[in-house]
Amino acid sequence: MIVEPKSRFFQQYDLHLWASRNQGEPLKFKEDDDTLDVLSLLQSAIGKDVGKINVGVKDECKITRVNLSADKKYAAILFQRSSPDASTPFFSSRKTGKLKKADRDVDEDIAVSAHLFVDMEHIALRKGRYRAIVEEVPSLGKSYIQTIFHKILKSQEYSFNDRNGNEKTTFTACKLDGYKSQSLSDALKKGTVPYVELVRTPTVEGLDSESFQPKEQKQKIMLRVGGASVIEKLKTVKAWAVGQGWSEVRVQVRLPDGRARVVPVGRDDDAAAVLFVRAEQVYVEKELDVCCENVSPQLLEKAVAMFAKKWTADP
Repeated sequence: MIVEPKSRFFQQYDLHLWASRNQGEPLKFKEDDDTLDVLSLLQSAIGKDVGKINVGVKDECKITRVNLSADKKYAAILFQRSSPDASTPFFSSRKTGKLKKADRDVDEDIAVSAHLFVDMEHIALRKGRYRAIVEEVPSLGKSYIQTIFHKILKSQEYSFNDRNGNEKTTFTACKLDGYKSQSLSDALKKGTVPYVELVRTPTVEGLDSESFQPKEQKQKIMLRVGGASVIEKLKTVKAWAVGQGWSEVRVQVRLPDGRARVVPVGRDDDAAAVLFVRAEQVYVEKELDVCCENVSPQLLEKAVAMFAKKWTADP
């Protein structure tokens, strides 16, 4: 997917916070006093190891900025991914079609950034849940953002008294639950499936588990069929994969708008009924960079406008 300079897709999620163990209460996203909260943990993680994860050997994902909207109701959190092994981009001349390789020094990495926007007022009658928007950016999606977010929260344990009055410790865990839109079968009326990816974690039985960590195994199966038969073929692949010990089946769907979605199909899920996360395209006047150092005021403004609308369905 090529990111357009004046538009982005905003995916709608619930940010779910809960106390991970031993009962307790999750941290609130924002407190009005000096009480420990999620916002302060995010801000303090910038520039520290707790705010970073490695993808593979060299790729690095990290939190880089946390800003608030003018009315202090919404948080804008910026994440960045950089890789020394990413392919250097090329530019194509509209007149001649001639290709030009982008300038890149040997000590420079290709980088992208993505925003997470959060409505800091919790959803009424839904404990620990906050509306959230993820800017859809290739190579820096929800899974990376959620992993960094969870790592930051997990690093801060805090104490509480259980129902018997005993002091215990816990930490806040998090998950991004998507608001659902069209199903896979509906998307395939206009889209295509280039491949199916199978995923599993191999065992290292017989080896020291502290010294040797198994790497996730992946296998891609290209599909050479289209139309209505794709769903039936996906069901066949899924049934075969489960029997062969693959733990997850991921389907890539290429949509007419140029986007590609990768949708996990669980062991017990019907491939035809798997749903996409709801996404809305927003447009801005000034061109947006693929990677930025600061939170985009234009995108924050669009996120605030989206939060002002009623989100009609639960994730």
